[in-house]
Amino acid sequence: MARAQLHLLLTVLLLLLIGCAAEDLDAINTLPANTAPASNAPETTPSTNNAPTNTAPASNAPETTPSTNNAPANNSPSTPNPVDNTLMLGWTFHHEGWNWENETVYNRYLELHDAMIESFNAGGGVMTSEVRNEYVRTIRARNSTLLTDLEAENHAVGVHADLGGNPRAPGFNQEVFVRRLTTFREMLEATSVQVSHVSGVCSHLNWVKAVQEAGYHAVTGNVAYCLSSLPRTQRPDPYKDCENAGACHQVWPEGIEDRIVPWRMKDGLNWTEHDPTGEVIMIPTSGALPCFAEAEANPDESHTRCTAARDDVDAFIRDLQAAIVARSPNTVHTYYLVWSMGQSPEIELMEYFFERVQALIATGTVKWATIPEMIAAYNASE
Repeated sequence: MARAQLHLLLTVLLLLLIGCAAEDLDAINTLPANTAPASNAPETTPSTNNAPTNTAPASNAPETTPSTNNAPANNSPSTPNPVDNTLMLGWTFHHEGWNWENETVYNRYLELHDAMIESFNAGGGVMTSEVRNEYVRTIRARNSTLLTDLEAENHAVGVHADLGGNPRAPGFNQEVFVRRLTTFREMLEATSVQVSHVSGVCSHLNWVKAVQEAGYHAVTGNVAYCLSSLPRTQRPDPYKDCENAGACHQVWPEGIEDRIVPWRMKDGLNWTEHDPTGEVIMIPTSGALPCFAEAEANPDESHTRCTAARDDVDAFIRDLQAAIVARSPNTVHTYYLVWSMGQSPEIELMEYFFERVQALIATGTVKWATIPEMIAAYNASE
């Protein structure tokens, strides 16, 4: 009897042990994903949120990598903000060729100038007026607010120096170059406008140094004659011995890829090479609108006296389209035209111009900008 009871007790104990072992196995098999039993695998960093891994509901949205924190995308100090590569389109007016001291001439000039401004405002464009010193003197003598009014309408103003283009000019040297550029800047600033750049400074002298010492931040309106400051052995063959600016007025750089990207210059002896330590920015031009058809047909010739027509606008549009295609990602791109106010603008032609430009702006690949806005965008991209 005692033996039978002992056998029964052992059987009960064995059944109890088997039941406990089964419950432990069930518990192990039902553990959550992140609470698996310890193992010898390397320790991993836990997620900083509570969302289960790969358990989001299915959707038609593109798959993205989930963030591990609440910071906005691309705001990490190690990830710079992307640069807008929309082509910045500008227009510069060279105020020159008029006897502004003559009352009748001055009033006629104002009529044409106001008509051009109205055309730009109606077409949604912005322009940069680059003014000669003679014009500034007239504005100041008449206590005119014409230039500050331009800035108030979101246009801009700069200096058109028209210096350095004649190597035979008597008494013109580096010291005089700097002094006159400084005077031009100070006189224009006295009209209460912001002055950051200058055009018309290509020279056989060190024009980059002159611009820097005179207090400007950028140069526009460059032509092939600017190459005259390079050592002769480094000048391209067609421009080794330019007699003056008019003889070498071709667009330079010639390639569209180089013409739409600003760069920094440190010295007139090597200004064609980007120098990150340079204090002067080159905003390269694409030429004068009245000469676009002529330059397209004969790019090696120097064109200075042309009459604007529809075929010039059409040639410009083709060049602008090439510039759009030539853009690179994450890069500031600039493109602008020149118009000398020595010529009377034709309003009907301007309407055609804005019609063609607006079609490209509507695509989102082009936007209007003044020269100071181009300078600011380039500075911000560095």
